[in-house]
Amino acid sequence: EYRTKSKYSGFDECWEEATGLDASEFRNGSAVVDLWHGTKKDLTSFIAKSKYRLSDLTDEDLGYVEGDHKKPGRSIGGMTRSRRQLYQAKGIPRDKSFLMAGKYLIEEM
Repeated sequence: EYRTKSKYSGFDECWEEATGLDASEFRNGSAVVDLWHGTKKDLTSFIAKSKYRLSDLTDEDLGYVEGDHKKPGRSIGGMTRSRRQLYQAKGIPRDKSFLMAGKYLIEEM
């Protein structure tokens, strides 16, 4: 369950055995269990679908719908849960679609 930085890690060993993937595929926060605010139900579903890495997840998996963050009550701090998870899984887009909410950024600083 826990990762170690040593050569031997029970987490790596377990995930290698269960998935058939190399341990390097799960380092640096790239496993689905590292998903921010991932529910047990979501994580169980991803693993059942053989989606072990964040990069395996799709917009649909995360429940992301374009423009959903603009609906009243759908976002906390200017960003929906699914949008935040999408950025974690796929990276921040290089185009102008990235949401930067200065008000919330200042509050956090």
